[in-house]
Amino acid sequence: MRIILLSALLLSAATGMAQKGDPATYASTITAADLKKHLTIVAGPEMEGREAASEGERKAAAYLESQYKKLGLKPGNGNSYLQPFTLFQSELTETGLSVNGRSFQLDKDFSLSVAMVPNGKSMINEVVFAGYGLSDSSRNDYANLDVKGKLVLILEGLPGNATVTNPRGPGSSFAKMTIARSKGASGVLVVSKNFPRTNPSQLKGGLSISKPTTDVTFTSITISEEIASALLGRTAKLNMQQISELNKGVYRSELSIKADKKINELQSANVIAVLPGTDKADEYVFITSHYDHEGIINGQIYYGADDDGSGTVSVLEIAEAFVNAKKKGEGPRRTIVFMNVSG
Repeated sequence: MRIILLSALLLSAATGMAQKGDPATYASTITAADLKKHLTIVAGPEMEGREAASEGERKAAAYLESQYKKLGLKPGNGNSYLQPFTLFQSELTETGLSVNGRSFQLDKDFSLSVAMVPNGKSMINEVVFAGYGLSDSSRNDYANLDVKGKLVLILEGLPGNATVTNPRGPGSSFAKMTIARSKGASGVLVVSKNFPRTNPSQLKGGLSISKPTTDVTFTSITISEEIASALLGRTAKLNMQQISELNKGVYRSELSIKADKKINELQSANVIAVLPGTDKADEYVFITSHYDHEGIINGQIYYGADDDGSGTVSVLEIAEAFVNAKKKGEGPRRTIVFMNVSG
């Protein structure tokens, strides 16, 4: 199917080519064997998942550049095949959480993300316990509670061990955050029994083309039953069922949250190669893919063979077909730009 689709692409491009022959002749150079050869390299372990602005991505860019040079294509950014740009990424360099002077440990007792915690040190002297944090026609855990500007303590999941099937649907932590935010809360502390964490907290944020702010307007931290018990004035640890049976309302404790952030500037690049056209050379046709992927997460390489290694190597093969056509005097009238983007 892929070869048929790529052949169709070349056939559809015939209107832009000064060809007398059959475009499918050149499309026949696009083979499963060649695609596999390139994909084995682009999605191989040496590329480490090609996360944007990583060493693996730079290796992938170098491979694409070498293939375009081999085909004799012109560089697309002056004398360079690379179009560099800066990406920004927030990173947590230090975290801390304590209740009434007692310190707790990241991933053993609490977990958080850089995007959902304020920069610096925050001192809170009360939380509002809102049970499971539900608010709909069948149950309203916020009845008679004023949570405006306050941190809300809620339990993960649903009452009676009901299953949450949709990670953004009713009963999910995401849905509960949305409810709390709509009621004016400053943030949520979500109580989970799944501590210590198997996978560590992600201390780095997503990549952005613009410099992010370290300010956070809504806080979300997942905490253990032990931290929740301390916030609710208990000296002994309560389990989820016992916590759910407590009265809803305001509980006073001294909660300290520390999150020191920095903004990293990282370098990435698009890869661009050009095949000049003839009489319509100032008109351009772009054939593109993104060549980056997820990189390494918790020690596991996300190879990205399909997303978008397959598209990336297809661009290489299409480029070869157009180059072969031009060698036979049947190149494109319009300039063709082969562009592999990142970030």
